[in-house]
Amino acid sequence: MSNLPSFIRQFSPFSRFTVSPFEGMESEMNQLMNWQNPYNDAQIESDEKNVYVKTPVPGFEESEIHISIKNATLYIQAEHTEDKMEKNKNRKIHQQARKEYSHTITLPEQVDENHINATLDNGMLMIELPKMAKSETKKITVKKKK
Repeated sequence: MSNLPSFIRQFSPFSRFTVSPFEGMESEMNQLMNWQNPYNDAQIESDEKNVYVKTPVPGFEESEIHISIKNATLYIQAEHTEDKMEKNKNRKIHQQARKEYSHTITLPEQVDENHINATLDNGMLMIELPKMAKSETKKITVKKKK
């Protein structure tokens, strides 16, 4: 409020406030924008032979998780649907719940797409991606055309 020129400040309906009423809203919006989705907390590590991806997928079974890879990008998708039917003497209740998870990860190196292993343990998905063998630089000699 003090940033406004004095002639505008005197006519402002907020002039009686020492702190702008929007200041609290700004901090709330900053907190909201900095919120992180706990399901997208993937950890990526690597050693000489493999790249490891570890990400939480709580509430999903192995059969509900689909993993694919294309152009050094790993796609993880999961979908869970629950149907619940309650019958009572006077009423019938049908409830459906659906939960989805999707994560795209750009891998730091090229991996061997034919030998990827994935395991699920207590809601933690672990993916082991073997690195491609490094190709050696091959020199090509230039010859004079005859």
